[in-house]
Amino acid sequence: MSVLSVKVRKVIEIKTDKGMGIKEDPIREVTQYWDLEGNLLAEKDCYCSNEENQ
Repeated sequence: MSVLSVKVRKVIEIKTDKGMGIKEDPIREVTQYWDLEGNLLAEKDCYCSNEENQ
């Protein structure tokens, strides 16, 4: 794999709680990345990642 382009961009990082507080959807911290226009770019949710690996 070769890198075709790299750019530095300003983003907003938000850490927030997510979940309903039940076994299937526990409350946990997620990290979201937003652009300056208010568009969600990415969300890091470790609970979902752990569930996919089981």
